[in-house]
Amino acid sequence: MSFSSRLARLDKVQAAKTASAEALNAGTSEEAAESTSDDDAAAALPEKQVDKQAALLDDLRARMAKALAKHETKKERIRAADDVEPAYREELPLETIESPSGSFERRLRAESQGSRIGPVSLDDAMSANMPWLSVLALDETLASCNLKGALYLDTETTGLSGGTGTIAFLVGLAWWSEDDERFMTELLFMPTFASEAPMLEHLEMRLRAASFLVTFNGKSFDIPLLKTRFALNRKAFPFDGPHLDLLHVARRLHRGRDFGVRLQALEQALFGLERVDDIPSSQVAQAYLAWLRGGDSAPVRAVLDHNVQDVLTMVGLVALYGRPPAESLLQGKELVSAARTAKKAKATEREKEVLEVAEKRGLDSSFARDFHLARAAVLKGDEAWAAAATSLEEARTWLDDDRVRLELAKVYEHRLRDAKAALGLAELGTGEGGAGEGKRKARLARKVDGASQKKLPGMD
Repeated sequence: MSFSSRLARLDKVQAAKTASAEALNAGTSEEAAESTSDDDAAAALPEKQVDKQAALLDDLRARMAKALAKHETKKERIRAADDVEPAYREELPLETIESPSGSFERRLRAESQGSRIGPVSLDDAMSANMPWLSVLALDETLASCNLKGALYLDTETTGLSGGTGTIAFLVGLAWWSEDDERFMTELLFMPTFASEAPMLEHLEMRLRAASFLVTFNGKSFDIPLLKTRFALNRKAFPFDGPHLDLLHVARRLHRGRDFGVRLQALEQALFGLERVDDIPSSQVAQAYLAWLRGGDSAPVRAVLDHNVQDVLTMVGLVALYGRPPAESLLQGKELVSAARTAKKAKATEREKEVLEVAEKRGLDSSFARDFHLARAAVLKGDEAWAAAATSLEEARTWLDDDRVRLELAKVYEHRLRDAKAALGLAELGTGEGGAGEGKRKARLARKVDGASQKKLPGMD
């Protein structure tokens, strides 16, 4: 029942009560019966219930009056605010781009030649070794890509959940300009939600001119989001070429290090940079939405700076990761990780090259064990079993665990035919579980007792 219906019904009850009282005072029950309305049943209710309903009616009327008063007060505040001149809001450092479908805003800038990000310069990215980067990315389609056609891309969005409700209100781009012989950066910005269509048209032009994309987590976030926005604007996504996602490379190379693989963390750890007055990623959407409602432009200016720095850091990472192994600036632990990645890519020569570089630079406790395990894997691939056993023994000196003992026991038993050495390792434990270790020990014991194995020439 609606609020107005309840009021009407209670009014009828109150009227019936009044009529009954008047009839009783007059002493004529017949007149009371004639004066009652069609709601006689309500008037015949017990007196306590009628009083309760009347109190409820009074309470509802009081609440309605209070709500109306509050509404009038709010209207007065709005009228007063309209009379106040709006505060000055600094304009964003962007230019308006008009098109038949509408307008958007952008900033196009040529970066200084030789600009550096820590130990590398932006220009170094143009001499990156794409075959080596393709190994680190585990994507052989990147090997033949031309760096002159690389388009670096990063988005800032109204949320991080993706889906049709999330909009990329800012797209940051960077590419190499042969005419200017330097990197160009471009920010595409939506001053209103109606600016999405013309902004995507401009982005489409940039994507069609690119030979491959470079992003940071773009495969999981930026590109799926942009594909959704293009689809909602009834457009096909204009790029289907190679894509270098630097987040995947960073995870492979820096696994086990004491820093994360967020872009800002990599800046600090690899380039020695720390952003000043940077806006946290968690506040980006809030800053933009507040600006749309007339808020301060300073936070959005910080978002623009944040985005262009992200794009330039990606250029720096290509310059760093793209150095060939002999010239690499990576630490020993990262070089061993790079060797393991090369093994997954079946790039054996690259694997050997990286390990040689790591060994020449000197081993330390942070990666020596991993180095010997990686080298043992290479030697086993070359069927250099004695050298592989030596590397595994070296790994044991850093950490003698089940994994190393099992690998070494297999080499001694099946390749070097040294059952006694294999049995000694099995006695220490190989992590195979009770039944597995028991079978291995029994088999090796029989071989030792029966001298069923002959050692290879040169083995003591």
